[in-house]
Amino acid sequence: MTPGRWRGSLRSSAASSRGRRIASVALLVLVAGIVALVGALVARGDPSRSAGVVAAGTVATSSGGADPSVGTGGHRGPVTVTTEPVEPAGDAPELPATLPAAGAAVHAPILMYHYVDDEPPTEMGPYAASLTVATGEFRAQAAYLAEHGVETIDFAELYRAMAGISALPTPRVLLTFDDGGADLYTHAFPILKQYGLTATFFIITSEIGKPGYLTWAQLAEMREAGMSVQSHSATHPDLPSCTDERLQTELRESKRAIEQSLGEATFVLCYPAGSYDQRVQEAARDAGYLLAVTTDPGKESSPATPMVLPRVRVQPGLSVGQFAGLIE
Repeated sequence: MTPGRWRGSLRSSAASSRGRRIASVALLVLVAGIVALVGALVARGDPSRSAGVVAAGTVATSSGGADPSVGTGGHRGPVTVTTEPVEPAGDAPELPATLPAAGAAVHAPILMYHYVDDEPPTEMGPYAASLTVATGEFRAQAAYLAEHGVETIDFAELYRAMAGISALPTPRVLLTFDDGGADLYTHAFPILKQYGLTATFFIITSEIGKPGYLTWAQLAEMREAGMSVQSHSATHPDLPSCTDERLQTELRESKRAIEQSLGEATFVLCYPAGSYDQRVQEAARDAGYLLAVTTDPGKESSPATPMVLPRVRVQPGLSVGQFAGLIE
């Protein structure tokens, strides 16, 4: 090969090599772009990426990380909660945002139940025995209410009475059930329907659908029959021990889950284990709750203290006469 031909061949080879390198780089850029586009589309279509869902047993923080210090809450099992802002339900009752502090207290006993079953539900832990009213006892209590013309009212009616907007029937009572155990659908709900009574069920939203607990489908059926579903927090922790961030998550996540799953305006909170302080009361109001119930004994609901309403505990083993004394 002559020197001229050799140099021409070298230049041609170098140009070809540079062309291949440029093509390779262009291909890599194209592939990277496609991967990024696919990732963005997946993230947009996956609610868990945009809603701040984190690993089970942790609680999402506002910065998108996880706070491992909060563990899994005060109830049973790991949970996943989010920090999306709460949107009001479409069928929210028309209630005033505040109550007249100088208004008169309303006499309306709020009866507190947990479980209705012939045997304490094992899923509910060691305290279930002291919180379980036998099915026959509850039937006798429901029959007493129906036979004596005791009206069961809901919290919207109570709130309006506390606001001085409307009067309540006499006699009246509110029936409440804490935790959301499956026994309430199989035992309490049929009895309530049989005697034309209504009740409010305070549920732990992270437990819904788990063994031993109500399902969203059951709750929807109960609501269609006139029952109300309200919040018992997301995971049943000791609220005063929660950080400010965890506290808001517990209150808002539970509220949102009920409103999105059932379409029910959630404006009543039941403090887990009856534990609260001033900070918890203020956080509940900030989260959109108008009323909160405690385990403190009493039968008067005062408009001056709407976030600490007392209740009357229904102990197992009561005679009908003893039960009648609770609602006087």
